[in-house]
Amino acid sequence: MKSKVLAAAIAIALLFAAVPGLVGFSEARQPKINYDQIIERGLQETQKIISASPTQGMKNLESWFNQQPEVRRARLITNDITVRFIDGYAIILLDLDITGQGVAPGWGAMSRIYPSATPSQKTCIITDALEWQGWSPSNIINPIIQDLNSAGYSVTYVKNEAADLKYIEANHDKGVIYHRGHGGVFEDASGSELVVLQTGEKWVDNNGDGKPDGSEYEWDRGWIFKGGISHGGTTYYFICYGPGLVSNYCSNLPDSLVYMTSCDGAYNPTMGNAYLGVGAKAYMGWDDPVTVNHGNRYAVNNFDMFCEKGYTVQQVKDNTPKDWFTGARLTYYGDGSLTLI
Repeated sequence: MKSKVLAAAIAIALLFAAVPGLVGFSEARQPKINYDQIIERGLQETQKIISASPTQGMKNLESWFNQQPEVRRARLITNDITVRFIDGYAIILLDLDITGQGVAPGWGAMSRIYPSATPSQKTCIITDALEWQGWSPSNIINPIIQDLNSAGYSVTYVKNEAADLKYIEANHDKGVIYHRGHGGVFEDASGSELVVLQTGEKWVDNNGDGKPDGSEYEWDRGWIFKGGISHGGTTYYFICYGPGLVSNYCSNLPDSLVYMTSCDGAYNPTMGNAYLGVGAKAYMGWDDPVTVNHGNRYAVNNFDMFCEKGYTVQQVKDNTPKDWFTGARLTYYGDGSLTLI
């Protein structure tokens, strides 16, 4: 999702140095790097993008990171920059170039795919990690809940800190899973690109070991990340999750529809395949950064198509216009014939 005036910047960090054999002896002896300081300096650089060409601004920022002596490599992917430090610690900065909205309707052709399946449970969970930034559920979430209720689904809605990691681990097992939060593409140590998503849980590290209290197990296995969201001039840190968390905690999904309102939620199949691998029937999301207005507007429209008109996943995709500001398109992985009624 993108802020209307100033894009959110999320820093997601994974301590790869904890993986045996990843950090060489000479690197391990390097002085400790002040990651937060470099993050803040990077976030200050993003302010220059507002008055510059977004594309050139991001390239300049990538180049700036690559010139820092503490940085081994910085790589630009869509509008995200993964920064890998010389000690193995990696950070991703997200949503760097979206400074406006500007969308236009443009309907696609109706698909001829006919429904063949529905979720085997009429249940829905909505986890909303964005409400705290001022995106009220009154005209976004409430219409979706009403549509789902009219289609016979019982809906549970949680927002902000209630949509924490443990809640997602335990409750992303319903017939419909709708998640709203920041997202992006993280380049891991091997060069693989992973879709990662923000939870509503604030990052708390009272032990000072760089790991979130109560979720050390997930951190040690590289299933969760540290995400810093710049909002109103302040950076707020949250726990974010990757495909590994879904594969290891979610199970026996009842032929579910998983719908993501987030940037890059379907940039590649990594997150989609994780949900499909534990029983989801279809996974829908945006294949690039999407503006907040566009993502919210068409979430409302799309659940209306699912619940009131009986459209399939393929039909919803075909009838959802691209974000004309970013070029993002709604796409899916899995069974395009899935419907909700």
